[in-house]
Amino acid sequence: MKKRFVLGISMALLMSTRPALADNWILLPGKSDDFNTNPTLSVMIGSQNPDIPGVSNDSIAGMELSFNCPLLQPSNSDTGAKIRQQVSLNNFNDDTLEITSLEINPHYVINTSSGLGIGFGPGIGYVQAETATARKSMFTLQVGASLHYTAMDFLFLGAEARYQLTESDAFTSPTHTGADNFRVALKVGVNF
Repeated sequence: MKKRFVLGISMALLMSTRPALADNWILLPGKSDDFNTNPTLSVMIGSQNPDIPGVSNDSIAGMELSFNCPLLQPSNSDTGAKIRQQVSLNNFNDDTLEITSLEINPHYVINTSSGLGIGFGPGIGYVQAETATARKSMFTLQVGASLHYTAMDFLFLGAEARYQLTESDAFTSPTHTGADNFRVALKVGVNF
């Protein structure tokens, strides 16, 4: 059921971008002399809720590097839309389960006002989940939404919510099957 829900959300997001995709897109904009990656380095804190019986919500902490995608960008500059690659490493640890996650989440970000943007997109990742009796590494898929705010040109403030699906057969113990989870996080960072 969860996988169908995430697949349905992903398809709805994809269909919502269909009008935007009709416009010309720039392939490999990173090769252009005037391309700017606009990197941002952020600290992430938040809460993660594993979809595992007996495991409760707990805090996460991590870091994220985001930058303008050098592979693909929308050409319609009227909306200020762009694709931001978000590469994050974070850790969840409660008394029974530890999850360390490395993710890349390209988000299609639309500027709504000066300095404020709303983004959404899919992602892939690699997770290591560990209990007292089991330790496995798994590939993941995720879908998320994000807020991006820049103040004084250098200060970045952000928020994110995302649902992550993991390989369920890869992590099975007496109380755990897979390590699917939902996360909300705040981000504070510096634009370079």
